[in-house]
Amino acid sequence: DSAIDNITGQVMHIMNENGILTIEGIATDAQVSVYDMLGRLVAVQSADGKTNISMPIMTQGVYNVVVGNDYGKTTVKVVLK
Repeated sequence: DSAIDNITGQVMHIMNENGILTIEGIATDAQVSVYDMLGRLVAVQSADGKTNISMPIMTQGVYNVVVGNDYGKTTVKVVLK
């Protein structure tokens, strides 16, 4: 297993539907942080396999989703439309 596999499990899927950001495929004991393009932290949540983050007040745009644990972290860009 690589360090990325230890963070994201096998495959990480991110879906945005009705203001809920659903992230699946997260390894155990991970933290999910969402940052706007100015680098401001807009959401943070612990995760274990899957998590749902409510994002109804976030405006359209690009966000960085950072998933991390003791093994490291990975960043995925998400576009909210």
